[in-house]
Amino acid sequence: MMREQLLAMRGRPILPETDIGPVLQFGLAGGDPVAAVQVLVFVPEDHPDVDLARAVVSYLRRDTRAAQAGFEAVDPLALPLPLGAYVAMAKGNAAMADNRETAIRNFDLVRLLAPGTLLEEVALRRLVALYAAAGDAPAFHRVAASYASRFATSPYFGQFLKFYLQGVIGLPTDDGIRMVLDLLPEDARVALKMRLSRDALIAGREELADIVSASLLSDLADSADERVQRAHLYAGMSQVAKGRLVKAWGMLRHVDRDSVPPADREL
Repeated sequence: MMREQLLAMRGRPILPETDIGPVLQFGLAGGDPVAAVQVLVFVPEDHPDVDLARAVVSYLRRDTRAAQAGFEAVDPLALPLPLGAYVAMAKGNAAMADNRETAIRNFDLVRLLAPGTLLEEVALRRLVALYAAAGDAPAFHRVAASYASRFATSPYFGQFLKFYLQGVIGLPTDDGIRMVLDLLPEDARVALKMRLSRDALIAGREELADIVSASLLSDLADSADERVQRAHLYAGMSQVAKGRLVKAWGMLRHVDRDSVPPADREL
C-alpha cells in the first residue's frame, strides 16, 4: 500500500507542512528505496526537513560521501521514533568505510533507540566487525556477548559466529572470550570451540588454542563421540606448541588417528 501511495505522489509538489517522516522511514527500512527517492527529491527548500531528506536521498542512492555530509547536522535523538533509529542506522552505515568513530557512535544510538529489534541486532553485528577492525578486543567481546545473550535464535546468528571467529583469531587474547562462549547455545558453543581451537593452532595462537581447547574438553567430558577425539587432538597440539610434551602425550594418547577427519591428521 505504501509503495502505491508513493508512486502516486511522484512529481507532485510537497508543501512545507507535509509530514515526510513516513516516506523517510519507508525508504530507510528498505520498503522501496526507489519509490521513496522519487518523492523525496521534490521536498522544497522551505520544508523543515529538507536537509534530512537530501541526506536520505544521497544514502538511498549509495552516495555515502554526500550522505555523510548531509547527516552531519542531523541528530537522531531529536527525531521521533522509530525514525530516529533508522536515521542513526543510516548514519552509521554511511560512515563505516572511512569514519569508524562516527559509525560506532551511531550504532550505539541504534541500540539505545531500538532495543530488542532487528535494528539493534544489525547494529550489534556491525559493531562486532568495527571493533575487530579497530583491534579493540575488550569492546569486541563486550558487544559480542550482548549479541550472543539476546539474539541466539536469529536467522543471522550463523553470520555472527563467522564474524566472531574471524575477529577472535585476529585480536589479542582477552578474557572476554570466556564470557561470550559461555553465553552461546550448547551446540553452537561446542562447534565454535572446535573450529576456533583448530584455527588458533594453524594461526600460531598457542595461548588462545590452549584456553579454548581446555574449555572444549570440559564441555565434552560426558560425551563419547568423535568430537572428543578431536578435542584431545587440539588440546594436545596446544601443549606441544608450548613445549609441555608430557602433558601433550597425556592428551594425544587418547586420539585414534582413524577417528579424526583427514585434514586433522596432518596436524
